[in-house]
Amino acid sequence: MPPTFPESIRRLLTCHDSSGYFAIRYGYAIIGAIQPNDTSQPSAQEIAALIDQIAAETAVTLSNLLDEGLPGKTVDPGHTCLGMMEENMRTQAATLGGAPSLMDGEEVGNAPGSE
Repeated sequence: MPPTFPESIRRLLTCHDSSGYFAIRYGYAIIGAIQPNDTSQPSAQEIAALIDQIAAETAVTLSNLLDEGLPGKTVDPGHTCLGMMEENMRTQAATLGGAPSLMDGEEVGNAPGSE
């Protein structure tokens, strides 16, 4: 299902390379990756400081997306990679002025026969 906000604002600044799959699936352009100048693995504090600096300089609205932890509890049907993508789409839609309900009815459980 396509996002409910204009393609012109579907830009993603990321700190995790798995965001490429999300970008392809939902029509985003990845505009960069956040990392320290020495190309080391950034700490949580370094990422937070870089994000705050970028937000202050560009006046953008920030939203936090899931990139490793799955949503809900292990017994929840949406505790899957697809569930994580759905949750990220809802977050982005709300942040960018779209409709978080755009993902209503999407199947996010495990693929049939994979349990």
